[in-house]
Amino acid sequence: MENITYLVLSDSGISELPFSIGRLVGLANLAIDRCSKLLELPSSIFMLPKLETLEAYSCKGLARIKKGKSQLQETTSSGVRSVVDFSFCHLSDEFLVGLLPCFHCVTNLSLDYSSITILPSCIKACHSLKELSLNNCTELQEIRDLPPNIKHLSAINCTSLTSQSKKMLLNKILHNSRAKYICFPGSTIPSWFHQNRQAPSMSFKFRNKLPAMALSVAVVAGGCYCSKCCLKCDFDLIINGSKRLTNFLHVSWSKTNAIDTNLNHIILLDLHLKASLDMIGKLHIKNGWNRVEISLVKNSGQDIKWMRLHVREQKTSMEDIQIINPKVAIEGKEKKNVTSGGKR
Repeated sequence: MENITYLVLSDSGISELPFSIGRLVGLANLAIDRCSKLLELPSSIFMLPKLETLEAYSCKGLARIKKGKSQLQETTSSGVRSVVDFSFCHLSDEFLVGLLPCFHCVTNLSLDYSSITILPSCIKACHSLKELSLNNCTELQEIRDLPPNIKHLSAINCTSLTSQSKKMLLNKILHNSRAKYICFPGSTIPSWFHQNRQAPSMSFKFRNKLPAMALSVAVVAGGCYCSKCCLKCDFDLIINGSKRLTNFLHVSWSKTNAIDTNLNHIILLDLHLKASLDMIGKLHIKNGWNRVEISLVKNSGQDIKWMRLHVREQKTSMEDIQIINPKVAIEGKEKKNVTSGGKR
């Protein structure tokens, strides 16, 4: 039993799995896809010490987790460590509440096309979760919290999300330095983003040296041009209108779920300038104030309609940064030098 590392039960007519599956201590991959008669999962699955992936998509009858007589304790010592897929499952909210605490070591979780209406606060127990996919969960209304170490969250076509949940997602990328990508339906970017542009560029000024700061960029995007939902953007950095550092920042992310061409989505990106500071020496930085433009030079996959910039103020001193007023820039009145930030 210790030598079995891969077990495929996909498309079978099984209605239950025995608790003895917990004896497969060498099992690394378990596939139970499209087992439509499977109604429950034994808790012993989540105790397997070497289990890396659990594929259970389109198990539409799953409704509960069954514990054995000797397993009255919570299954918090889950061994599942990598990918868990419960896409296309008719998951009840009650089942999800019991399921999520079993995944505190999982790094990638997919609940695409499931029937959940609430992502419960117990998702916080998934301490290792980096990527969470909720695409096309059209009945999902509430996201009550996020995992503490989340990097990528995709909620494409989650059309029932409440405004409160959307507001929480917008705030998360500002207060969670680990979040790199969040996508959900919407077209309104909050006013506390410092800069608002229809043009594919953003500008600010700094003095002394280019600060090691993070930029939260909010994008309103429309339809997808290809068969996959993808976002690939290259940004150039321009200092004082003449010195250009090409491909200063690159963002690339893709999933196989296409964005509805009739529905706008907000995409939040966290861009760290610090990663490229070793390249700044190639650019001429003068004494006093320097103007920086971050320009989107290449974009594929999304019809970008709006971009907004937010400087994480806790990352750098705002006395040395001035965010150029977007209305002034758009109207071509930069000579008035209306800014926010430190005094000149």
